[in-house]
Amino acid sequence: MKIKVCGITSQTVIIDNLGIDYIGHIFWEPSKRYVNPEQIALQPTNNKRVGVFVDESIETVSKIAKKLNLKGVQLHANEDEKYIEQLKVKLPDILIIKALAVATTEDLVHLNRFEKMVDLFIFDTKGRLPGGNGIQFDWNILSEYKGTIPFLLSGGIGPSDIDAIRNFKKQLNHPQFVGVDLNSKFEDLPGVKNVEKLTNFVSSLKNEAWL
Repeated sequence: MKIKVCGITSQTVIIDNLGIDYIGHIFWEPSKRYVNPEQIALQPTNNKRVGVFVDESIETVSKIAKKLNLKGVQLHANEDEKYIEQLKVKLPDILIIKALAVATTEDLVHLNRFEKMVDLFIFDTKGRLPGGNGIQFDWNILSEYKGTIPFLLSGGIGPSDIDAIRNFKKQLNHPQFVGVDLNSKFEDLPGVKNVEKLTNFVSSLKNEAWL
């Protein structure tokens, strides 16, 4: 199972050492977990950086992605197919991740429009904010997802959810479910992760026999 930890501001090295797959930095200023790209540029480099953007200009996303050598860019709002096509031309070697807010099966309709341009979906809870609402949606909704793009499960996942994730994986048996995205439920303060909770969770999830 792949693991992304999002909302990282200054704990990059610690989080990197946990053996996760993606480290998310939020470059949307209204977020409580916002971090300036210049601050990330001063931190030790790694090959797991994902920049999170909310309706940002293609030029800005491209500039930041190249400067920080991002592994992926996560689009977390209303970016459409035309936007993503243009971005992919500018960033052909970077993962394009599209976050989608889910509340009902209607939110899974027409996702095939992103085929061949999006590398990974993040299914998050529809709420007041673009992300980081700290609440879960009904994961059973995802049984209606028929696409071929792999996805991470997100939205209010916490330290006590290992069994729920195991059951979801077993019952749904969805070939495109490849991992989870963690954020607010592992924090002591916005942008400050509880390393002990993360360490225990990552160890438990990575040691699961998923086959």
